[in-house]
Amino acid sequence: HPETLVAHFQSIQILDHLGQYPEALAAIEELLPVRERVSGKEHPETLAARFLRIQILDHLGQYPEALAAIEELLPVWKRVSGKEHPHILVAHSLRIHILDHLEK
Repeated sequence: HPETLVAHFQSIQILDHLGQYPEALAAIEELLPVRERVSGKEHPETLAARFLRIQILDHLGQYPEALAAIEELLPVWKRVSGKEHPHILVAHSLRIHILDHLEK
């Protein structure tokens, strides 16, 4: 049920905020295929889940994987939400942050 998916997503956000990154990553990787199947690959909630996965990868220091994922997500998110949407600006900021870590 879609409400169950929202609750699951929110519980993963809590894990992330608590610094329980490995658990959060496992949970988001479990949620993403279900979210894609239920809502579609380009649904805003699916895109938000993909972005949360990228944030978790960043927190874990998995910068190459995070960069690849955000570079795949950004064009889709821009097309779906518009290039001026606040989520796009936040995603660009995270991309810059990840690139900064990769250069160090």
